[in-house]
Amino acid sequence: MADDGLDASELADALEAIDATLGVWNRELSDRMQEQIRAGTPAGDAVQAMIARHKQQVEEDRAPVDYDELHARIVELCDAFRDLDNAGRAALRERAAQWRNLRNQFYGFIHYAAARLRATRDGRWIDLALAAAAIDGGLSDWRDLYVALGELWLAAESVHINPRSRFEAAAAMADDTLDATRHSPRGLVAGFPHSAHLHSIKYRR
Repeated sequence: MADDGLDASELADALEAIDATLGVWNRELSDRMQEQIRAGTPAGDAVQAMIARHKQQVEEDRAPVDYDELHARIVELCDAFRDLDNAGRAALRERAAQWRNLRNQFYGFIHYAAARLRATRDGRWIDLALAAAAIDGGLSDWRDLYVALGELWLAAESVHINPRSRFEAAAAMADDTLDATRHSPRGLVAGFPHSAHLHSIKYRR
């Protein structure tokens, strides 16, 4: 488990180190997948094998990344982000945009936070998860973001917490820059409570 009490510079160094380790691991998995494709394995099957190998390594504690430490560092990052002013948040979002491999773990962290919320009924997990959403803003994949936010929303409702105001607060911390499709991270988070995805998963429940 990670030690407590890192200052901002130490936290950034720790996050960059995790990002680098994840990058090496991702390349190893990808290289193995490409080898299978060159050997004649259908691309779809090779992708599924890569996902299964990743999951197996994590479950067998053979992954090069300690997920307890990973989640602890993301918690620290989200706490720091929430405490910053607008300028500080913008600077942190810009820096985090360079941590491509680590940022890809944010959606998994949101699922993790949803599970912790169900187990503990502690609303802090909603705020941490939404801070991660505000930092990434769907930059990695907005569809994966919506899937993770959907699980978080259902977890909140399962413990009788109304998440709507918390989503509004998180949206205010997200970047409001429009992309080429006229969407912004702020709009994605703010629009989630009214999204077709949320309506769909609530209807199926």
